[in-house]
Amino acid sequence: GPDAQDTYLNEENSLILGHLRLSIIDLSTSANQPFFSSDNRYVIIFNGEIYNFKEIKNDCKIETKTNGDTEIIIEAFAQHGTNSFTWLNGMFAFAIYDIQEQKITLCRDRFGIKPLFYYYDGQRFAFASEIKALKKIKGLDLKKNKDTFPSFLHLGYIPYPYTVYQHIYKFPQGAYLEIDLNKEKTESLNFNYYWKLNEQISRHTFSDEAEVKTELIRLLEDSVDKQLVSDVPIGTFLSGGIDSSLITAIAAKLNSNKIKTFSIGYEKTQYNQYNEAQFAETVAKHIGTEHYSLTLKEEDILPILSNIINTYDEPYADSSAYPTMLVSKLAREQVTVTLSGDGADELFMGY
Repeated sequence: GPDAQDTYLNEENSLILGHLRLSIIDLSTSANQPFFSSDNRYVIIFNGEIYNFKEIKNDCKIETKTNGDTEIIIEAFAQHGTNSFTWLNGMFAFAIYDIQEQKITLCRDRFGIKPLFYYYDGQRFAFASEIKALKKIKGLDLKKNKDTFPSFLHLGYIPYPYTVYQHIYKFPQGAYLEIDLNKEKTESLNFNYYWKLNEQISRHTFSDEAEVKTELIRLLEDSVDKQLVSDVPIGTFLSGGIDSSLITAIAAKLNSNKIKTFSIGYEKTQYNQYNEAQFAETVAKHIGTEHYSLTLKEEDILPILSNIINTYDEPYADSSAYPTMLVSKLAREQVTVTLSGDGADELFMGY
């Protein structure tokens, strides 16, 4: 993020935490990171958004000095430890360092929406939101992991938990990791899972179709409403498909200000079968959004190839990366976007 940057250094334990901020909630400098708990025992670096942070604040009776979600995470942790992770509704990756116990705890959201990578060779441990940050650390063994090449050629990407580097891995979703800096390093890391999808699913049969529709609408509106909390303008990525159109319609209904929408189309070529821009424009007109559309031309691809390679950090063969890069540029020029929809739009969650 471009809004602030700072570091925390603990020379005794050879520990450094760094953060670059993109301000969404509480734009003041008091919410900058690394952020310390009220008792100065804990320090956090956090990427993402916690949609229910106000509810957690009230439930835990937390007295705050900011209006943001970062402070709620660290104060809830100070009170309840890792048990507090189950309460977090959002997309996030964060690290909390216990200065007193000299222990660091890393955590990633339930579905792994926010990226988190770690390096571990049995001795040295490092983590970052992007692989390129790990590559800046001197002395790491960054040999290519050739065993991942067949998976990439088959899938078009390198699946969890591996990356293109031997000692760099994708952090598991719905999990946390505790590292005691006082103890000797081990050959493996022990992850703890605070949330698993298969444990959340239960079977229930509805006999009334109207009841099902009412409950679905309630759940959708509740979910979107939680994600509309922002101190900057709200926008959505609108492809014209069912998912993004539904999200946008609900956001426009619940938000008092006019929603901005963004979509991408294709020039009339052999790829025109994938062009849904006209559907997005129809939906935007019907809902009454401030709509922005960008038409992708073949000559637009070459200038952004190097940016795509730099952004994704490892081999990635999905052609949706091209419109993703272009529409993200369009969105950045107009508004900070906090919601995403269907199709290629979903890539924005990891961009």
